[in-house]
Amino acid sequence: MQSKILSTLLCSGIVASCAFADTTNANAQANQTNAQNSGLNLADGALTNSLDSKAIQTYELGAVEITAKDAIDANPSVTTINSKAIADKNANNVAGAVRMTTGVLMHEATGQRGEPSVYIRGFSNTQSGLYLDGIPIMSIYDRQTDYGQYITQGISNIQISKGFVSPVYGMNTLGGAINLVSSKPQKELEFSLGAKYLSSDEIRSALSVGTNQGLFYFGADVSYTDRLSYPLSNRYSGTTAQPKGSALNSYYTNQTIKLKAGIQPNENHEYSLNFINQKGRKGGLLSSGGGNWWEWPHYDNNTIYLLGNSYFTPDLSLNTRLYYDTFDNELNMYGRATNGQKPTATLSASNISIYDDDTLGAILTLSYDIYEYANVKVGANLKKDHHFEKDGDVGVKGADLSELTTSIFAQYAQRISAFRFIIAGSYDRLDSLNVSVISNGVENTDKTKIKGDFSLQGIFYYDISERQNVHLSVGKKENMPSLKDRYSSKWGDYATNSNLKPESAINYELGYDLNLAKTAVSAAVFYNDMTDMFYDKLIFENRCTNYASAGSGRNAKPANSCYQRVNADKGYTYGGEVSVEQGFFNGNALVLGANYSYIQQKAQGVAVDSFGRTKITDYPNHIFNAKIAVKPSQKLEFIGFSTLESARYYTSSTGGYVKNNNYFTLDLSANYELEKGFVLSAGVLNFTDRDNYTGTNLPSTATHYAGRRYVVGFDYKY
Repeated sequence: MQSKILSTLLCSGIVASCAFADTTNANAQANQTNAQNSGLNLADGALTNSLDSKAIQTYELGAVEITAKDAIDANPSVTTINSKAIADKNANNVAGAVRMTTGVLMHEATGQRGEPSVYIRGFSNTQSGLYLDGIPIMSIYDRQTDYGQYITQGISNIQISKGFVSPVYGMNTLGGAINLVSSKPQKELEFSLGAKYLSSDEIRSALSVGTNQGLFYFGADVSYTDRLSYPLSNRYSGTTAQPKGSALNSYYTNQTIKLKAGIQPNENHEYSLNFINQKGRKGGLLSSGGGNWWEWPHYDNNTIYLLGNSYFTPDLSLNTRLYYDTFDNELNMYGRATNGQKPTATLSASNISIYDDDTLGAILTLSYDIYEYANVKVGANLKKDHHFEKDGDVGVKGADLSELTTSIFAQYAQRISAFRFIIAGSYDRLDSLNVSVISNGVENTDKTKIKGDFSLQGIFYYDISERQNVHLSVGKKENMPSLKDRYSSKWGDYATNSNLKPESAINYELGYDLNLAKTAVSAAVFYNDMTDMFYDKLIFENRCTNYASAGSGRNAKPANSCYQRVNADKGYTYGGEVSVEQGFFNGNALVLGANYSYIQQKAQGVAVDSFGRTKITDYPNHIFNAKIAVKPSQKLEFIGFSTLESARYYTSSTGGYVKNNNYFTLDLSANYELEKGFVLSAGVLNFTDRDNYTGTNLPSTATHYAGRRYVVGFDYKY
C-alpha cells in the first residue's frame, strides 16, 4: 500500500510541476533569485571564502536553505563554502572540502574501511545527512557514507546546517545536514580543464563544459582520480605490519560523470534533469599492528533526479524533487594481513559481500507568501529504500530489506520590525515493508515497530543593526536506527535488535554574527539534551553466533557474551564555537582568519564502557583552525591553512584511559594566473611532515595518516 502511495505522489509531482500556464507574474522568481544571490555570508566560520562571498553563485533549484539576508525565511546560521574555497584547500572530495569549518571535524581515512568521516558538533555521519541538490545520498543500509567518493567537480557551493535544520531535508538530521549544490551554466559557452599531481602517486583531472541559451541550459562534468598509495611521514618509525614508506593498500580510484539539462521557459518556471554516474574502487587501511586486508573492486553509484520550481501566482510556488538512486558495492575480505603482505589464500565466496541497493523518493514543497513579511511552507518527503545483500555464491542471499520513510512537514516564517522567526515541524515515521535476514541458515523476518513521532524546531533572530544579529534556536529532532543498527550481526558478534527506538535530541543554541566590509565574526554556544542514544551493550546471553568465542580488535569481548545495539536512557552534548576573519588593504590583499570549536558529550544510564565514562573518546575536545591569504598582485596569491586538534582519549582494557598525541597539519599553496583564465598552482600538504595518527600509537591500534605531500597543477577556465 505504501509503495502505491509513493508512486502516486511521484507521478503527481511531475504533473503538478510541469502543467502550469505561463501567465503568472514574472517578477516573483526573479526577485527571490536576486535576493538570494545578493546576500553576504561572511562569518560562516569556514575560513574559506576570503571575504569574497559576493562571488557565490547559488543554483536555486539545488539549494534547500535560503541564506539571503532579505529573505523572510533566510537562515544566516548556515555555513556556505564556495568553489574557490574548495580549490584553495586542494580538496577534490566532500571530506576535504568541509575541513576547517567551525564545529565540523574531518576524520581522515582510517581503518579497514579506508574512508574519511565527517562529524558535526560531535555527531557522526550516521547521525547527519548528506545531500546533493537536496536529494539524500547517504548509504541506505548503514549511513556510513564514504565522503571521499563524492567529488566536488561541478559543485558551486556546500551548505552546512548545524543547529536549526530545514524540515525539507526530512528526518535523520540530528547532528545537521550537508548539501552539495551543483553548478548551473551562466554563459553561452563555458569550459574548464584542470589537472593535479600529488606525491607520491596520485593524479586528479577534471573537465567541464556548459551552455546557457536562456530557454535551456546544459552542463557536463567529468572527473578522474587515481591514487596508487600515499606516503607516510618520514618520522614514522615503521613496523613489520606497516613498514616505513607508503601506506599499504591505500589505493583509491574514482571516475564521476555528471550531466545536467535544464529548461526555463520563463522566469516563473524552471526544471532540470540530472544524471550522475560514479565508479570507484579502493583498499582498506592497515594499522601499525596490521589488520584485515579489505578491498572494494566496485563502489558504484548512479543517481537520476528531476528538480523543478513553478510559480502558480506571484505568491504561490511548488518546488519538486524526484529521484532514483542505485548503489552497487562489492567487498572482498582476504583475512588478516601477515607481515604487511596481502593473504595469498584463495578468496572464498563467504568472504565476498555484495550490496545491490536502490532508493526511490519524492520531496514536494508548497510555498505561499501570506503577505510581504510572512511565508508558510508545507510538504512531504517520502523515500523507499531497498537493500539486497549476498555473498559470492550466486543466489545465496544474506539480506533483503525494504522500508518506507515518511516526513510530512510545515514551516512558518515572519518578520516583525527587527525581529524575525521561523517555526518548523514535521511528523516522521518509518515502516518496514520487507524483512528477510539469513544468518547460519536461519531467517529473521521481524519487522521494525517504530511509531511515528513529531519534530519541532524554532529559530528567532534579532537584527541589532544592518550588519549584526543574534539568534536563539530550540528544536527537537530524531535519528531513526539504520537497517544495520537493527539487523546486522556484524559477523556473529552482535545480537540483532529490530525494536531499537529512534534516538532524539532537544537542541538549544545561542549565536551572534557580525558582517562588515572587511570583518566577519561569528560565535555560538549549544547544548543537546539526548534521549535513547544508541550504544553497544555487552550482554551475557547466548543470542549471537560467536557467543562462546572471545572477540578481538574493535569488537573485543569475553567468551560467552554478545554485543547488542540498544538505547541509553539519557545523554548530552555541549560546546561552543567562535570564528573571526579580517581583511586588510585594498581588495583584501591580506586576509587572516581563525576559528575554534569545543565539544563534550556523555551518555547516562548505561554500563561502564566508553559511553558511560567521563571523557569523550576518539574525538578531540578542542579544534583550532587558522588561515592566511596574501595577494601581492592580481595574478599571484599565497594561501596557508593550519589545523590543531587536541589529543584524543581511548578506553583502556584496564579500565582507565590512554591518549594519543595532538593532531597538527600545515598546508601551503601558491596560485599564479599566467594568462586570463589559466592558473598554475603548487603547494605542500602537511608541510612539517607531522606523523599524525588515530589510536593510541600501540602497534595494535594506530593508523597513521599521510606525511608531507607535494602538489602541482593547472586550471583553465573559459
